[in-house]
Amino acid sequence: MKLGICACQFYHRIPEQTLATVVAACQKVGIAYEVIPDLCFLAAKNRPALQLYNVILACQVRAVRALLGNNSTAIQCYDLQNTDLAELLAALSLECPSDKPAPPEYAALPPDWVPWFPVLDETRCVHCGKCVDFCLFGVYTLQEGKVEVTVPENCKTNCPACSRMCPQNAIIFPKSPESRLNGSLADAYLPSTDEKSTLAELLQRRKAKLRLFKEDRG
Repeated sequence: MKLGICACQFYHRIPEQTLATVVAACQKVGIAYEVIPDLCFLAAKNRPALQLYNVILACQVRAVRALLGNNSTAIQCYDLQNTDLAELLAALSLECPSDKPAPPEYAALPPDWVPWFPVLDETRCVHCGKCVDFCLFGVYTLQEGKVEVTVPENCKTNCPACSRMCPQNAIIFPKSPESRLNGSLADAYLPSTDEKSTLAELLQRRKAKLRLFKEDRG
């Protein structure tokens, strides 16, 4: 068994002491592990590398499943951010170290791109294409009737607007502090009537601006 343990380097969603305790518990019994500086960063840059782990400890399980690809059911996922530490260690058959462990060391990632980007919950997405129309930054594409996040680096940092307007609540921003957006809610949180109306107006304005931009450039 090999554990991948996310340190959430960019947004620091994982409590430092929790990370240190889990690492020390793995060291105590000799379980193979690796501290992943930032799981979202790795998923965007080298998604196949996530398949090297049998267990991943990160943030919201739905978000991690979406980062892996919802079909990757062989990998066990645990919420390192919100699960009680004693319960988490018990689930992994680990014991809490007796001494307060020091924070683990891990590689620093390049600061030129912050991994804020959407991932799709494939169990909810109906590929309606609204996110493709809504996003002005080319993050999404619609290929052969299927929506994909193809250029995550284009996403505007800390902007989750496309997730708010998704009619299926299928777009997850793992870094968002909002439970309705970050994958921590098991049930779908659909846009309200007012939100749909507001977002529809916003979408029309965006389309108009984009049309003018293209005309000016043409």
